[in-house]
Amino acid sequence: MCDNAVNAPEKKQWAWAALLVLVTVLVYLPALKAGFIWDDDLLLTDNQRIQSPHGLRELWSFSLDSEFYPITWTSFWIEWRLWGMNPKGYHATNILFHVLGVLLVWRALVALGIPGAWWAALIFSIHPVNAESVAWISERKNTLSLIFYALTVLTFLHFDRTGKSGWYWASFASFAAALLSKTSGVGLPVVLLLCVWWRKDSIDRKDLLRVAPFFLLAIGFGLLTIWVQEWQSIGSRSFFLGNRPPLFRIGAAGHVFWFYVGKVLFPVNLMAVYPLWRFASVTPWFWAPTAAIILLLGVCWRFRARAGKAFLFAMLYCGAMLFPVLGVFDAPYIGRSPVVTDHLQYLATIGVISLVVAGIMRLPRAAANSLLVVILLVLAALSWRRASVFEDPVRFWNDTLARNPQASRAHYNLGVHFDKQRRYDEALKHYRLTIELDPNYGKGHNNLGKTLIRQGRLAEATEHFREAVRLLAGHGELYYNYGLALFLAKRFPESVIQLRQAIRHKPQHANAHACLASAHAQLGNTAKARHHLAEAARLDPRHPDFSRLLQPR
Repeated sequence: MCDNAVNAPEKKQWAWAALLVLVTVLVYLPALKAGFIWDDDLLLTDNQRIQSPHGLRELWSFSLDSEFYPITWTSFWIEWRLWGMNPKGYHATNILFHVLGVLLVWRALVALGIPGAWWAALIFSIHPVNAESVAWISERKNTLSLIFYALTVLTFLHFDRTGKSGWYWASFASFAAALLSKTSGVGLPVVLLLCVWWRKDSIDRKDLLRVAPFFLLAIGFGLLTIWVQEWQSIGSRSFFLGNRPPLFRIGAAGHVFWFYVGKVLFPVNLMAVYPLWRFASVTPWFWAPTAAIILLLGVCWRFRARAGKAFLFAMLYCGAMLFPVLGVFDAPYIGRSPVVTDHLQYLATIGVISLVVAGIMRLPRAAANSLLVVILLVLAALSWRRASVFEDPVRFWNDTLARNPQASRAHYNLGVHFDKQRRYDEALKHYRLTIELDPNYGKGHNNLGKTLIRQGRLAEATEHFREAVRLLAGHGELYYNYGLALFLAKRFPESVIQLRQAIRHKPQHANAHACLASAHAQLGNTAKARHHLAEAARLDPRHPDFSRLLQPR
């Protein structure tokens, strides 16, 4: 059965492809019942660029306000016109993109001559670790980039075999499209070199020159992503200096690498937010995971003429695809402690799965097929259950808290959910738990302050806004919230100070100008009030009559 999937005639190849699609769709059927969760509002349901008829031009214009993934955003822009606020359509598209990507992965594995390529593609397709990428709308970035990622490898392999330049440029264009969908594939140039080495046991100067443009493109997009994410995390530490010594990050990277490998081999206790790793002290054991990687690579290289070659390929592949998220670079999305999450290993899982399946294929055919069927059934059951968790925010975040009670972000997102439903008492409870678990989480203080304002508890709200501004200095919206709270508390001089800061950091903030106009009016500064009133009206002509703000209260 396993060999037939690779060597069957064309008609049977289509049958194997149809079976792969059918199994994948059946496993992810629960995702069709899933709703909008986590940052789906930021990227989709509350995103004016997605909803605006003219937003497509903005989505393809570089902006520091959002990550530059225009192909992904374009897919959302198109679908908004088809599905609107109905999540079912977006989830169906996510499953479709995942399936298309998996089919291309299968063909790429076949082109490389990987034993059990069909089985490897199927197991990757329904693996529980990947349920987060498939069942979460925001991770369209992963499922869409997978298509172009696999297409890059496939077309490059055709070029390497035929020497036809058309395949080369098709591969380069596919790589650019993958990066424009999500930059998680920046390690792909290394993978292309690995594929060349896998085929002919060497890499020459000509191979390096061929892949050089891919490296340049990857470096450019990688630096662009870092720059945008650093700009969006104003108030945190400098990216290049960081808070962790380089040697510490190298040691911690070993822990992260083996964590991800372990989740592929034993996909249990998966969750949206894993506990933070806190290394109290750096003991000799701290270096053991990184040392194990180096030792294993050395052994595999020594025996590369035999079984070591497959292990070496798999390890280097995983390392290349995981490198941006291992924490070696002190990137904003990694944070001050090593952070792991399932969707970050989406592309990397292919390496581990292919190695395991290839090993199983060395068994007698009946034994191999039986074992693979058992693995498939177990993984399918786990993925079905994992995909079901994405039904709605309450179930999703409660599942996380059941597995990780210290997940402050889970409480924060539950607070946001209840806030939107105007269930303010429940929102307050979760916001308080958020800052109890993480007193330095500025967004938690900010949202708690906003909810307290809605309940008229101004004195308490201003204290939390003060803390939010201290923790996240440089965010204009936070200064505006603080200034508004002070204005409502009739503390006009203090309000003016904060609103000025809001405008300094966000000059286009119409509401900040309007509130500042009203504060100046209360203090009798008529000229300044009229100036900011005019600015507010200019910035937002659709706003209700701003002149009422000049009336004394």
